[in-house]
Amino acid sequence: MGLIASQEKLEIANRARIDKNWSRQDPKLLLEATVGLETLKRFWRGKTPIKEDNFKEICRALGVDWKEIVDWGKSRKNRVEENEKICLKEDCDEMPDVLVFYGQEKEIQDIKKSILDNRSRALVLCGQPGIGKTALAAKLAEKVKSDFECFCWRSLNYSSPPTLSELLSGLIKFLSSEENNSLPSNVDDLIKKLLQIFSNRRILLVIDSWEKILRVQNIKGCQTDYDKYSELLKQIAERRHKSYVIITTQEEPKELSLLKTRSSINLIQLTGLDFEAGLKILEERQLTFIPEQAKKLINRDYNGNPLELIHICEHIASVFAGSLTQYEINHTYLVPQSFQSAINEICKNLSDLEAQILQIIATESKPIEYEKLKLQILQNYSEVSNSSLQINLSLLLKRSLIQISSQGNKVLYYLQPTIGKCIIKIYNLTNH
Repeated sequence: MGLIASQEKLEIANRARIDKNWSRQDPKLLLEATVGLETLKRFWRGKTPIKEDNFKEICRALGVDWKEIVDWGKSRKNRVEENEKICLKEDCDEMPDVLVFYGQEKEIQDIKKSILDNRSRALVLCGQPGIGKTALAAKLAEKVKSDFECFCWRSLNYSSPPTLSELLSGLIKFLSSEENNSLPSNVDDLIKKLLQIFSNRRILLVIDSWEKILRVQNIKGCQTDYDKYSELLKQIAERRHKSYVIITTQEEPKELSLLKTRSSINLIQLTGLDFEAGLKILEERQLTFIPEQAKKLINRDYNGNPLELIHICEHIASVFAGSLTQYEINHTYLVPQSFQSAINEICKNLSDLEAQILQIIATESKPIEYEKLKLQILQNYSEVSNSSLQINLSLLLKRSLIQISSQGNKVLYYLQPTIGKCIIKIYNLTNH
């Protein structure tokens, strides 16, 4: 029988772990219990069953009675056979352990249903830094991986991301247990081989931080192997197969404009948390406020961005003893360093016209309409056409940098406050 730990009784195991000065995934605990990392993670989550022997070994290593920890009601409903259906093989060392997650329950349920109903072959989660793309991908993977034979998580979030040959070689070796010398040397053949595996078996693959590849592709003289990532995405969307790929990215891949019109690939542009989810962040940090103050902070100042909200709430808790009233008296927009760094990286790859558009919008005190933006652009670029301006506006929208709204017959462009502050700092600008 597969056993599940009781959420309430896990505190006993947790205290025993702390007494031994072990982390939840401590190598000493893994060695002592002789279990795998994913088994240990499932034990601490207390939501899915693990084999009885493994459960007992973890409790023995912690020095607690396994009979006191087990949730007998849930465990009796799950037999070992059910446990064996949970993803036969996993490779997710690069996957973050998302301990805190806010909102987006409906999005998760809708996407989960789409994946399990085989309505598509790929999902692209797109949005600005800190909006929760990686966390959402991790939560989705946990929800649906039991429907797949294998689950792999790959991160491209490195200063020098892996070439496609390196990525595919590692994936194929893991999925097929083949040695490196038996793999094709040509990247097109590697793509073909991975798609064959996708066709024969049901694989769940997450590729995190796709924007790193887009930026490498923009560097003059970059390896052509990086350009093949676009071909991989195209093949995944167009070929019939049993598998599913989730991609997270700050910038929408340029080839997606054609691919997303097909039912085989979905694009979800993530927006900020709703008010109720944002409110949990304020309440968890024990801030004092009235509803109007909370709405202003969550919806207007930080647009529901969880990274930024957590950052500002911790600042208010520390500097103003949790008082939103005192913070408002001394109001300023604070930007997490990781957010500023991400915007810096995006701006390094902008065209001159894109950068000029951003600077104009950033120095406006209110949203700017198209005609006014065009007039200001023409002061510096006398020969900019309508089509060129519109193409560059579209690129900035796809990079999650600018926002668009309508007011009657007018179309307006603006920056979220924290992005505006980043742009002003990057280009040494002064607000009007």
